[in-house]
Amino acid sequence: MDQVPVKLSAVVGFRVADPHAVLATSMTFEHDLYVATQDSLTAVGSENYPGAADVAWIDGYFVFIKPNSNQFFLSDLNDPTSFDPTQIATAEGSPESLRGLIVDHRELWLMKEGPSTEVWYNSGASPFPFERATGAYLERGAAAKTAITKLDNSVFWVGDDGVVYRADGYSPRRISTHAIEQSLSKNGTADLVAFAYTQEGHPFFVLKKPNVFTFVYDVASNLWHERVSHQRPDYRVSTCIFAFDKHLVGDDKSGKIYRLDPDDLNGEDGETTPAIVTGPPLWAEGKRAFFHNLLIDFEMGVGLTTGQGSDPQVMLRLSRDGGHTWGPEKWRSLGKKGEYRRRARWDRLGMFRQCVPELTISDPVRRVVLGAYAEITEGRL
Repeated sequence: MDQVPVKLSAVVGFRVADPHAVLATSMTFEHDLYVATQDSLTAVGSENYPGAADVAWIDGYFVFIKPNSNQFFLSDLNDPTSFDPTQIATAEGSPESLRGLIVDHRELWLMKEGPSTEVWYNSGASPFPFERATGAYLERGAAAKTAITKLDNSVFWVGDDGVVYRADGYSPRRISTHAIEQSLSKNGTADLVAFAYTQEGHPFFVLKKPNVFTFVYDVASNLWHERVSHQRPDYRVSTCIFAFDKHLVGDDKSGKIYRLDPDDLNGEDGETTPAIVTGPPLWAEGKRAFFHNLLIDFEMGVGLTTGQGSDPQVMLRLSRDGGHTWGPEKWRSLGKKGEYRRRARWDRLGMFRQCVPELTISDPVRRVVLGAYAEITEGRL
């Protein structure tokens, strides 16, 4: 049985970003068209522009979805403000309306509300330059246009069936767990937001439902975790872009832009957040088991020079009823500055038939778990 994903707070800090700079692009808001340059955001009106539900750029063309339809249309080459009414096509592999689109490897992925995704490419044909790619038809659509993104040389999205997928060539490969799918089913797919970034060799796919949850898939480890911010059930970051050699993130709490900085130990805009790691449940197969000791291998000696974190602590607590209630808190030191040989070990942890361990670190220090070791012996029924 799949368990609830590990809950892990944001373990990186925010710093105020550089105040300059943006992208030159085209975007749609409520079907209206705006063109953003480095200096301005301008609304565009055109008698040949029918409104759009989504937009992407490929080979010099801006590609738009016609609202509430299975059609998409093109701007003139290198001009998002000019349109030829004949430059329109239909994704007719299935009758549903288009939900969203994305460009990957110079191919246009057109995802529908129902179980269908078509892939088109620029063949240079006339009068319409795009054609369907042979054999590139996926029997899976998208649940939300804002939950489609690219990462690690592939497309990631939430399918119309409430499952999270990664494209494997032209095949959808399930990466979500039953626990995540249950949460999506319970909370719905409206307002879902997805974004992706890579930091320190870890590509992250971030899936967020504002004020409800934020699930994060680490492609490098093929593991999910959950992120929360201070006094919130979700992560306050709603978008991320890599520019000027920095990861710039949008904060839905303050509306500010911050720099995501793994070396900033002061939390999110000065708000220190705890790191909570919930381990997999230990199951004694209906018998009693004796929990002699637990050793967690942390990066030790990470204490700060003064103030909070000068003697950083990690807290362990155990649940013996599936996480409904928790036992007493048991604290161990992560080592003052330079105490690299200290160990975090808990002894005589009692008897259990099932047990869930949870670790919490609140001090503003580096939080690196290298491994875990437990000594457990089997008892009688």
